[in-house]
Amino acid sequence: DGSRVASAGADNAIKIWNVETGEQRRTISNYSKQVTAIHFVGVGDNIISAGGDASVKFHNSGNGGNYRTFGGAQDYVYGALSTRDEGLVIAAGEDGVVRVWNGKNGQEVVKFE
Repeated sequence: DGSRVASAGADNAIKIWNVETGEQRRTISNYSKQVTAIHFVGVGDNIISAGGDASVKFHNSGNGGNYRTFGGAQDYVYGALSTRDEGLVIAAGEDGVVRVWNGKNGQEVVKFE
Protein backbone atom coordinates (compact mmCIF):
# COMPACT_ATOMS: atom_id res chain seq x y z
CA ASP A 1 0.00 0.00 0.00
CA GLY A 2 3.05 2.25 -0.18
CA SER A 3 3.40 2.80 3.57
CA ARG A 4 6.24 0.31 4.08
CA VAL A 5 9.45 -0.79 2.44
CA ALA A 6 11.14 -4.13 3.09
CA SER A 7 14.89 -4.59 2.83
CA ALA A 8 17.13 -7.63 3.09
CA GLY A 9 20.84 -8.09 3.43
CA ALA A 10 23.95 -9.79 4.71
CA ASP A 11 22.95 -9.21 8.34
CA ASN A 12 20.66 -12.30 8.07
CA ALA A 13 17.56 -10.18 8.61
CA ILE A 14 14.60 -8.56 6.93
CA LYS A 15 13.90 -4.99 7.93
CA ILE A 16 10.56 -3.23 7.54
CA TRP A 17 10.69 0.57 7.21
CA ASN A 18 8.09 3.34 7.48
CA VAL A 19 8.11 5.23 4.18
CA GLU A 20 6.95 8.57 5.63
CA THR A 21 9.37 8.78 8.55
CA GLY A 22 12.23 6.56 7.37
CA GLU A 23 12.16 4.79 10.73
CA GLN A 24 12.63 1.07 11.06
CA ARG A 25 9.39 -0.59 12.19
CA ARG A 26 10.48 -4.21 12.54
CA THR A 27 13.38 -6.63 12.19
CA ILE A 28 12.66 -10.23 11.23
CA SER A 29 15.65 -12.39 12.16
CA ASN A 30 15.06 -16.04 11.38
CA TYR A 31 17.65 -16.67 8.67
CA SER A 32 21.00 -18.31 9.46
CA LYS A 33 22.66 -16.73 6.38
CA GLN A 34 22.10 -13.58 4.34
CA VAL A 35 18.67 -12.79 2.92
CA THR A 36 19.08 -12.60 -0.86
CA ALA A 37 15.58 -11.73 -2.13
CA ILE A 38 12.43 -10.08 -0.83
CA HIS A 39 9.11 -8.99 -2.34
CA PHE A 40 5.73 -7.92 -1.07
CA VAL A 41 2.96 -10.29 -2.17
CA GLY A 42 0.21 -8.15 -3.68
CA VAL A 43 -0.71 -5.05 -1.69
CA GLY A 44 -1.07 -6.58 1.77
CA ASP A 45 1.26 -7.25 4.70
CA ASN A 46 2.71 -10.50 3.40
CA ILE A 47 6.21 -10.83 1.99
CA ILE A 48 8.17 -13.63 0.37
CA SER A 49 11.89 -13.95 0.97
CA ALA A 50 14.78 -16.26 0.15
CA GLY A 51 18.21 -16.72 1.61
CA GLY A 52 21.62 -18.26 1.69
CA ASP A 53 20.41 -20.92 4.09
CA ALA A 54 18.52 -22.53 1.14
CA SER A 55 15.10 -21.48 2.39
CA VAL A 56 12.14 -19.61 0.94
CA LYS A 57 9.63 -18.14 3.41
CA PHE A 58 6.38 -16.25 3.73
CA HIS A 59 6.29 -13.64 6.51
CA ASN A 60 3.76 -11.13 7.73
CA SER A 61 5.49 -7.74 7.73
CA GLY A 62 3.07 -6.39 10.35
CA ASN A 63 3.85 -8.88 13.10
CA GLY A 64 7.05 -10.52 11.78
CA GLY A 65 5.58 -14.02 11.84
CA ASN A 66 6.88 -16.72 9.49
CA TYR A 67 3.74 -18.55 8.41
CA ARG A 68 5.12 -20.88 5.72
CA THR A 69 8.55 -22.22 4.71
CA PHE A 70 9.31 -23.89 1.38
CA GLY A 71 12.02 -26.53 1.41
CA GLY A 72 14.01 -28.55 -1.08
CA ALA A 73 16.74 -26.17 -2.22
CA GLN A 74 20.27 -27.45 -1.64
CA ASP A 75 22.21 -24.16 -1.69
CA TYR A 76 21.77 -20.38 -1.75
CA VAL A 77 18.41 -19.25 -3.16
CA TYR A 78 18.81 -15.99 -5.08
CA GLY A 79 15.30 -15.24 -6.27
CA ALA A 80 11.75 -15.98 -5.12
CA LEU A 81 8.36 -14.76 -6.30
CA SER A 82 4.76 -15.52 -5.50
CA THR A 83 1.49 -14.99 -7.30
CA ARG A 84 -0.69 -12.28 -5.72
CA ASP A 85 -3.01 -14.90 -4.21
CA GLU A 86 -0.05 -16.94 -2.86
CA GLY A 87 -1.20 -19.89 -4.98
CA LEU A 88 2.22 -20.49 -6.52
CA VAL A 89 5.77 -19.81 -5.37
CA ILE A 90 8.76 -19.95 -7.72
CA ALA A 91 12.39 -19.84 -6.61
CA ALA A 92 15.86 -20.56 -7.97
CA GLY A 93 19.41 -20.42 -6.77
CA GLU A 94 22.93 -21.79 -6.74
CA ASP A 95 21.89 -25.44 -7.12
CA GLY A 96 20.68 -24.62 -10.66
CA VAL A 97 17.11 -25.82 -10.05
CA VAL A 98 13.95 -23.77 -10.52
CA ARG A 99 11.35 -24.97 -8.02
CA VAL A 100 7.61 -24.35 -8.05
CA TRP A 101 5.56 -24.91 -4.89
CA ASN A 102 1.90 -24.77 -4.02
CA GLY A 103 1.90 -21.57 -1.95
CA LYS A 104 -1.10 -22.63 0.12
CA ASN A 105 0.34 -25.85 1.54
CA GLY A 106 4.10 -25.68 0.79
CA GLN A 107 4.22 -28.83 -1.34
CA GLU A 108 6.53 -28.90 -4.35
CA VAL A 109 4.60 -28.94 -7.64
CA VAL A 110 7.50 -29.30 -10.09
CA LYS A 111 11.21 -28.63 -10.39
CA PHE A 112 13.24 -27.82 -13.48
CA GLU A 113 16.82 -29.05 -13.28
